[in-house]
Amino acid sequence: MISQFTTLERSKSLVFQSELNFISKSTLDYPNIETGGDLFGYFTYSGFPVIMYVIGPGERAKRRVDFFNQDEEYLKSVGKELRDNFGLQHIGEWHSHHQLGLAKPSRHDVKTVVKALDTYQLDRFLLVIGTIKDASSTINGFLFTKEKRLDYDSSPWVVLPGESPIRTVFDAGAKSPLYIPKTETASIVDLQTVTLEEPISKKATYNPKYWMSNQNHQRVMNDIMNQLEMKMDFHNIILTQNEESKMVSLIFEDANKVYRTCFPMEYPLGPPQIFESSDENTCNPIEAVLEWKNEGSLVTTTVDYINQTIQIFNKQMTA
Repeated sequence: MISQFTTLERSKSLVFQSELNFISKSTLDYPNIETGGDLFGYFTYSGFPVIMYVIGPGERAKRRVDFFNQDEEYLKSVGKELRDNFGLQHIGEWHSHHQLGLAKPSRHDVKTVVKALDTYQLDRFLLVIGTIKDASSTINGFLFTKEKRLDYDSSPWVVLPGESPIRTVFDAGAKSPLYIPKTETASIVDLQTVTLEEPISKKATYNPKYWMSNQNHQRVMNDIMNQLEMKMDFHNIILTQNEESKMVSLIFEDANKVYRTCFPMEYPLGPPQIFESSDENTCNPIEAVLEWKNEGSLVTTTVDYINQTIQIFNKQMTA
């Protein structure tokens, strides 16, 4: 029997297709530099964000290869109209990582959102990251809450068909000069979707002796995932849990292969186990040729161990 993995998803976001298309086209407008905008809508009684209208950058927005800062006057002007005329709230923001290969929040993004939660006394905030992949865009949502702070949830999409009724009316009569994407056709790939009825995955539970039972260690795992993606160029990183053993694994890929790193009961006193497959039935991990030293930063030690083990393994395979 194949054991089932449970992806640690605890949120979902509702959005009209027209608003996803707007983000896609706006992202493709700037293939080599960050751009962005803001999200307006409301939250359901379950705490799920509902995006009714998306705006792009104002004329005075600041852009760099690795930075975007919205035009504050533009945000205030459009936001006031949307609030006064439709009762919409400012529920989040979006920005692109263009072709940087980072389809999730950067460390700077996380710190910025957590600071905003504290500064403006927010209960929750949705951050959407767009990237460019093969001349198309990816669009991923991440929900931050004041309770979890750094431990944000990925938030797959419930896509509502057609055009948002707010866009139909607002675009025709807005007093503020609105950003209109130059790219004429949206192109979206790798969109993570769920249905409105589909239950979100249950909250992970752990053996009390397992390292992930400590909330601080859950933040360590988040930092490990960020560094694997940002510094080591691994992609599509997913955190999963085995329903029987309750241990967690990271599934990720490089340019050629898919790997699974399992964090066994003895971790961090002992090393993680690395497999050249995402399949849990793959029994034999890559042979450990490095000495595991649980010293200093656990994040740095773990990331370096995973990366170096995979590099050595691949060199041996091509020798």
